[in-house]
Amino acid sequence: MLNLLPATANPDHELLSAFVATEYRVLTEPAIHLRIGDVEPQLDGYSGPGGWIIITADNPAASIQSEPENRAARARLESRVQTIQTGAGVKTVHRATALDRSRRWPDEQGWLFGFDQPASIHALAREFNQLGVVIGAPDRPAMLWLYGDWPETLPEHVLRVGQ
Repeated sequence: MLNLLPATANPDHELLSAFVATEYRVLTEPAIHLRIGDVEPQLDGYSGPGGWIIITADNPAASIQSEPENRAARARLESRVQTIQTGAGVKTVHRATALDRSRRWPDEQGWLFGFDQPASIHALAREFNQLGVVIGAPDRPAMLWLYGDWPETLPEHVLRVGQ
């Protein structure tokens, strides 16, 4: 496993900066692009009663994995998402990509879908050992939800699960 963060840098700060700077692209026609804090009306139609989420299985715990390992994790997530899709609150599922334009972090493949209950989404993120997911709702900004230990003070539109 590789770590892309410099040894002298504060990993929490560097990783948090990468999360916030990432562009999330939902692979609809046309594609929808958003960043943390954006209100994106085009996503309103994909929201379930609890909102919508963008989640990936790539590079769990912010630890760079090989492409075969990420591919296997994506297949497991796809299977779980398809199971979740049969729930009453899930309207549609679309592929999504997290793009770090600074190229400090590799692009990650994931999914956007609507959901019923936030607790089930947080459980899914923990199941795939993700440190963060993007969650939104109609007429609300895209929020980065973090799991684990993070700095006490967080940027606008970033929350720790449990807050």
